[in-house]
Amino acid sequence: MKLIKFTYACFLIYLLDVMYGPFNAAYIQLKQSIGASAIPYAILYGVELIALVIVMVCIFKLVRNVDKKIIFERANLRMLQCISIALCTSVVVQFIGRVCGWIDQSIVVGNFKMWMAGAMFVLIIAEIFKKGIELKEEQEMVI
Repeated sequence: MKLIKFTYACFLIYLLDVMYGPFNAAYIQLKQSIGASAIPYAILYGVELIALVIVMVCIFKLVRNVDKKIIFERANLRMLQCISIALCTSVVVQFIGRVCGWIDQSIVVGNFKMWMAGAMFVLIIAEIFKKGIELKEEQEMVI
């Protein structure tokens, strides 16, 4: 269990490091821009920041549940699905920003492919959890 908490702490540090540089650069860019032209940037980075905060909160709750020995429960499945949706949201926001020209390549939070791969991996883990929950419920019915 300590290994999971250590891994979670390392992931949080990594995520904060990944987020700090681009959001700091985006803030400077927004601070120097003029009024209405900054609105798309603010919306873009705001949505992405909210998505990444949701990921951190869900991972925290998931680790807390595993620590309490609550593993194959629907709440954990919902958190994994929420993590996957938030990561996909981050990818979609980056894609929209690139297509519309609202995003500067130097101000991208992580790698586009990395977030998509992470979202797909978490979705696969969620499906494994779903199957585990079904097996657990089936076993409880038999007894």
